[in-house]
Amino acid sequence: AERAFVLAAVRQRGEVLRLASKELQADPEVVRAAIAQNPAARAFVSADLQQTISAVPGCGDSRGSASSEVAGDKMLEELRDQLRSVRATGDLKGYDVALGDVLLKGAGQRPKISSIVEELFGVAAALAKTAEPGRLAEACLYSLFLFSVSTSQDEVRVRCGSKRGVGCALVLGFGGGHVDELEGQASFYQSLGFDVISLTPCLGPAALAQRQRDRVVQELREALVEGAGLVVHACSNVGMGCWINIMSAWSACAEEPWRSLPDLSGCLKAL
Repeated sequence: AERAFVLAAVRQRGEVLRLASKELQADPEVVRAAIAQNPAARAFVSADLQQTISAVPGCGDSRGSASSEVAGDKMLEELRDQLRSVRATGDLKGYDVALGDVLLKGAGQRPKISSIVEELFGVAAALAKTAEPGRLAEACLYSLFLFSVSTSQDEVRVRCGSKRGVGCALVLGFGGGHVDELEGQASFYQSLGFDVISLTPCLGPAALAQRQRDRVVQELREALVEGAGLVVHACSNVGMGCWINIMSAWSACAEEPWRSLPDLSGCLKAL
């Protein structure tokens, strides 16, 4: 449990590594995640791990990622321009689109989520000191809340079962969690021969939530073949809320991509 918690934490803020136990500071996966998030976390890595970590792509000298950092800075500046425009026009739809555009950029170019969080917090804090903070301040704070609901953002993780058509388990995580924290459930269902789709529901920005939804539908389409049944494992309120949204859209089958899935009433075996 401690390892899962620390791993999720260092993915969001690399320097958290300094607060981890000595055992976790020597754990290669935890260390790599921390350094990938913030190269400065290397200062808390034991000498024994230095050579190993240096050989991992993206975990070496931070100077090696100069081009991606420049691209990330450029995109942050674009986001700042959009935020200034939204403040002037009051177009909150433009705000959500601008934020989604930054997050949907290629992984090798986009700024780290921590940089975006700091930017939004800074804007909200500055607006809070004015006489009329306005709806943009509210939007920034709401975005920070949405980021906190899924610390793995729109990631969807898939494990293949022992044989196609045995069954599929859809594991929907709890609010404030990371998909890493669902590995126990995913491993259990995979041991039964199931294909497993696991995620922590992403609630926003809208473009990111849609990308996660589309990936889930794609994976369900590939797993629910040859009469395979579906088991839904929903964790807490956020997981159950996500399932209600999926179930409603799937049952209606009014539009793509839901039309391409088998009939829900025929394949759902357990919740």
